[in-house]
Amino acid sequence: MFDLPAFVSENEPWKHLLTLVAENRSPQSLALSAPSICHGSLVSSYAQSLLCSAGTGDDGCLACAAWASGAHPDLLLCGEEGSPPGIDDCRRLWGDLSLCPVVAPWRLGVVFAADHLSLPAANSLLKMTEEPPQRARLLFLLDDGELIPTLRSRCWNLSLAPTEREGAEPPPQSVQQWAQSFSESKSGGQDALIRLRRWTSSLLERGDVDLACSLESVRLFAERTRLSESMLQDLTYLVLKGDLSLEQIFSDFW
Repeated sequence: MFDLPAFVSENEPWKHLLTLVAENRSPQSLALSAPSICHGSLVSSYAQSLLCSAGTGDDGCLACAAWASGAHPDLLLCGEEGSPPGIDDCRRLWGDLSLCPVVAPWRLGVVFAADHLSLPAANSLLKMTEEPPQRARLLFLLDDGELIPTLRSRCWNLSLAPTEREGAEPPPQSVQQWAQSFSESKSGGQDALIRLRRWTSSLLERGDVDLACSLESVRLFAERTRLSESMLQDLTYLVLKGDLSLEQIFSDFW
């Protein structure tokens, strides 16, 4: 409908996200990494799914063609495609999101180029992501960078970058399976980041969305930093076993 490229529209985490929205289980704060050329379409698609209870664009809402322009009264755009908002824009967003929705179930605040926010602007959004207004949702759009750790740890993190499609593979359960996984990594077997994608897909298929998003955050963290193989293995193991929270990952390791 919104001219999304196939690598987005067929992306399993993206499709599962839209399913959660339809079930009224959308995340309060969502960080989407995708090529900037897709950002306008992503905003339109996500906004229509979230702000229209029927997901059709005619449930008391304005015309679909007006969504990306910000004409919908409950769609609040902060910054512009490819250009991040300043600190004053971010502060105004907090006030606007605190108002009751006009015609939709939610108010949606969209922060463009969130990976290029100045540190003061990013810090001004911390309270909003930590204690969001009751009927508000946030969408951070990223291209080739990342949010500051304190923001990222408060969001669901999904990467929609074009990659070869990977099948689902359940993460290890037993000590023997973990030992085999570590052994394969040391012997130059399946790439660790690809393996994390397979595990994330499996968790999404079985409905374990929170754990899948945590694992995706670990993958993004590892992909954009110089983590050693052993450190990545340790983080993955601790997250999947429930012994390490995202807050610990993005505070203790930075």
